[in-house]
Amino acid sequence: MTTIDETTGEEVFDPSSVPSFPVVNVRVHADDDGHMRGELDGKPVDVDDADPITSLMDAAARIASTRPMRAVRVSATDTSDTTWLMVVHADGRSWDLNTNDTKDGRKGRLNAAGVTNRTLAVLVAGTLTLSVGGLGAAWALSSRDTQSVYTPTAAPAGEAPVVPVQGWARRAAWVSPELERNSADNTVLSTKTSVIATFATNDGTALGALRPYDGATLWTSPLPGPLSGPPQLSSYDGREAIAAATDNKLLVWPNNGSAGTAPTPTQWDFTEANVKLVPRSPVPVLAADDSPTALVLNGDQLERRVVPAGAHVIGADDEGSVTAVNDVGQWWHLTDESTAPSPSELQPPTKGAQVHEILGVAGRTLIVAWTHSDDSTTLVGYATENKMQSVWEATADGKPSSSDFDVAPNGTWAVAGSTSIDAESGATRALPDDWRTLGITNDAAWSQDYVAKKITKARAIDQPVDDPSGVPVATTREGRGLIIANSGQTTRLYALEGDPGRPYDAGETIAPAATSTTTPAKRAPSGKKSSATVSTKRSETDRTNES
Repeated sequence: MTTIDETTGEEVFDPSSVPSFPVVNVRVHADDDGHMRGELDGKPVDVDDADPITSLMDAAARIASTRPMRAVRVSATDTSDTTWLMVVHADGRSWDLNTNDTKDGRKGRLNAAGVTNRTLAVLVAGTLTLSVGGLGAAWALSSRDTQSVYTPTAAPAGEAPVVPVQGWARRAAWVSPELERNSADNTVLSTKTSVIATFATNDGTALGALRPYDGATLWTSPLPGPLSGPPQLSSYDGREAIAAATDNKLLVWPNNGSAGTAPTPTQWDFTEANVKLVPRSPVPVLAADDSPTALVLNGDQLERRVVPAGAHVIGADDEGSVTAVNDVGQWWHLTDESTAPSPSELQPPTKGAQVHEILGVAGRTLIVAWTHSDDSTTLVGYATENKMQSVWEATADGKPSSSDFDVAPNGTWAVAGSTSIDAESGATRALPDDWRTLGITNDAAWSQDYVAKKITKARAIDQPVDDPSGVPVATTREGRGLIIANSGQTTRLYALEGDPGRPYDAGETIAPAATSTTTPAKRAPSGKKSSATVSTKRSETDRTNES
């Protein structure tokens, strides 16, 4: 149910509830003749020379109208490479995530034209400065760029050294430079505007970004040493960021690099041994199972948090709180470097149920497998952003473990054993009993003999997977499958052309021997029913925003 402000007549909306990802990237370029060019997620977009910002914000609002919450995070960058992160709603309102509420408590309400009533546009000395309460202190657009223009060069085409899974040809539209040597985990971060990975250089290694549609190198940033784990998308100072760590340094880059201009990383030194970045944490946090200390990025400081014995750190928030759980279902919010509070208990699905295993985090949901006296298994999702409230329950075939728990890069879904799960709603789908995940993208997952699109029935593939490296790690907007494969001693990223004669999901539907079922809904009385046949009990704020 949507809540309406009786004073303003507007929908009440909490911009902080909008997920950190995806982020719509808008950028303004200025040609030498003063002509303004717009860019939306790396693609050119027409803008009004006299008011390019309104053009771009209208485009962002149209994208927001397609999102479940009718709102989306937007990263706006001017020609000086200054970036502001904001939330844009489909109705044209926007909120700067780095400023406080306006005095009337309504955070930068916009008028019908998409510009705040307090907008001040001033053209001074060739610079257009838009001062907007809801869009940050100022979005400065230089009308003349005196720097030389860097023109990225498309990467060469080639052929994959392995046989890809059904749906893609061995023909590669582009092949990347050599990826980092001796890396145990060559992870690729794929966003709408770039493909980010670590590359081998003459001087060592570098973080770099490629243009998705042609593989052109947009920028590279040298690394101070070998990374202790793969880089990951995160947030810093309210903005989308890329985080990575060596054995003694945490590095965070704002995700706002442009062609020829690499973002500048901020670095923090630490002395704790063996700590690594915790996967899928919204905010960078370093921890190790045998370490009594976690390191969390809180503002501009890397702060220590004491970790109770037996607890595993699963993430952190932008207020410096670290969340940890143990194997028996206790959890903590840790905010001090020397003292931990008493643990709280995860709510079991039924009285007497026992924790089988903490599977992991997908999106903002901690997923835990519980067993019952009849040996059945229930999967329970807990809201990491809302005091570990139980938000959904679903039964699953078998007893999934953390070793066979695979999460999509964007965190929206996961596969636990032979069950696929929508992380937000808890909707499940049983997969074939012999399913073993070889790879998962935002859209689909693969096993030796099957493919399953997100929360749908598995389908047979023509030939068993010959080499797991032939399974894509991501797909581009153009439908190309990105695979990481070795050719001799060299590892590269290959953007494979689709096979129009045989889509990846064209095989026969496979009916599993067992069917996953869901528990009866246990929502609060005022809640709105989910499209999934499971219990969904997110906070009242979430339910309002989803309506």
